[in-house]
Amino acid sequence: MFLILIILTAIPSCAVYAQSATLNSALIAIQNAFAQVSRAESQGANVTQQVSELNQALQLVQMGENENSTVSEQYYSQAINLATQVVQQLPQATRQGQVAAQLELTWLGLLLGGLAAAGIIVYFFGSRVFWRLWIRAHRGWMVRKNEEVS
Repeated sequence: MFLILIILTAIPSCAVYAQSATLNSALIAIQNAFAQVSRAESQGANVTQQVSELNQALQLVQMGENENSTVSEQYYSQAINLATQVVQQLPQATRQGQVAAQLELTWLGLLLGGLAAAGIIVYFFGSRVFWRLWIRAHRGWMVRKNEEVS
């Protein structure tokens, strides 16, 4: 009888330990995913979708803490799956961020090159074009001698 009592008291503690191990593994997976998301963002990736998925994973962990062990394990495994999906999406998001940064740098170079070319063109041809336009605009003007000047 005493042996049965010891076994019965040990079973709930094992279940709590197994539940906390699943909770710990879910939290570790989410923390690792967040660290990788942070690195990807620093490399220029747009991580808005990944952050929202990590927030969903955290909500699943919170819901799992409020449930019994069977349901909570399902929530924890869903959270781990979400964190794994986020980690799998990061290389593509990082590549897209790097391509976007390269494209932005290319457009900036083209803009600066265009401005430099326009400056050179204005420097060499600006006065000639200005005076031709001025003469064309004032073509019909007549100059008369002022008789009142002594």
